[in-house]
This record gives sequence, structure tokens and C-alpha cells, in this order.
Amino acid sequence: MVYNQMYIRVVHVLSVMTKERGSSGEYVESVTLSDVLEVFDTTRGPVVLSADVAAAENCSRETARRKLNQLYERGDLARRKVSNRVLYWRPADETSGRRDSAKDPDTDSSLPTIEDG
Repeated sequence: MVYNQMYIRVVHVLSVMTKERGSSGEYVESVTLSDVLEVFDTTRGPVVLSADVAAAENCSRETARRKLNQLYERGDLARRKVSNRVLYWRPADETSGRRDSAKDPDTDSSLPTIEDG
């Protein structure tokens, strides 16, 4: 019985991790930046973690992290490291997700607020 459960798990993991290839053999991008941005519309709360993207897009956390960092670098998202996690959110002004190092984090209005409820 245990062997059967392990076999099913391995087959599932391999099916999830298999990368698609194009007609000339190159890997095809299966998670787009638009797909990642859509996760912000479906996730409850003001912030998204790489684990949220990985679960929603059925990809690895590393792929999710890479995509979130790309969106941050191009200014679509803001981010903040808390303990061992990086929180991502859409900035209020949408013009730039990068925080100015001169801003005081206690008064920075681009940071999301967490409402009770």
C-alpha cells in the first residue's frame, strides 16, 4: 500500500515538473508575468508570497520567486522582506514599485495595510 502511494506521488511530481518544449526543442515559458499579476486579483489579502503564486500557477516556488522579482524590477510590484519571507504587493500609485531608501517605513503610504476582519 505504501509503495502505491509513493508511486502516485512521484508520478504527480514528475507531471507537474515536466517542462514544455517548443518545436525546435527550447523550453517554453509556461507561467507568464500576466499570470502572476492575476494571482493578486484572486488572493485574499493585500500581499502575495511566492508560495501563493506557486500554488495558483502550479509551478515551483523558485519559478514564482523569479517572476515576482521580474515584476518588482520593472516597477509593477513593491516588496519587503519580513523574517525569511518576501511580501509582494501592488503599489498604490502603480508608477513604481521600488521604494525610495530615504522614505520612512512608518510613514510610507505605499505599504499595504492589514485590516482586521
